[in-house]
This record gives sequence, C-alpha cells and structure tokens, in this order.
Amino acid sequence: MTNIGTLSGLGKLWDGNRDLGPVDYDIQVFEDRELKRGEGTLQWAGHGPWDSFHAGKPLMLMLKTGEQVSLTIKSIRNEGADILATGPIPNPIDLFADD
Repeated sequence: MTNIGTLSGLGKLWDGNRDLGPVDYDIQVFEDRELKRGEGTLQWAGHGPWDSFHAGKPLMLMLKTGEQVSLTIKSIRNEGADILATGPIPNPIDLFADD
C-alpha cells in the first residue's frame, strides 16, 4: 500500500438520515493498485450524539469538496474518534504540485 496523500478539512457527519453537524477530519489515503482505503481521525467539540458511538459504527462524511465517504469508527476518545474510511475515496489534491 502506498500513501497517496491526506484529505482534511471541515465536513458534515451523517448517521443514516440524521445530520450530526460539522466535524474536522484528517484521513490518510492509501492505494494498492486501484483500491483505496483511508485511516484517520474526526475531531468534534463538546458532547451530544457522540456519546452513543461505539467501535464498528458506520457513518457517512461529506467532505468539504462535496464528495461522500463511508466511515467506520475504530475507537472513540474525548472529543474525537479514530476512523477507517472506505470507498469511494477521492484522490487527495496536491496543492503544491507543479502543473
């Protein structure tokens, strides 16, 4: 697996049809041939629906670019979670690449 970059920013988290609000995300994207996966973190402030989260919980994240990524909670910690991201995962944009 090759690390092809990072997706990060402020996105919107969804649990089914329930909008859980904005979260900061940071997802390292890995690629093996044409298959991509991601590992990263979510950061949120305060308490709320996060109290009912548990390892294995599936969620959806709308990235700042409008694309949606399926997530699974790996572990919960204070004001955040470690996550696994599955497809479809967009390619990270390299803002420093030469055109």
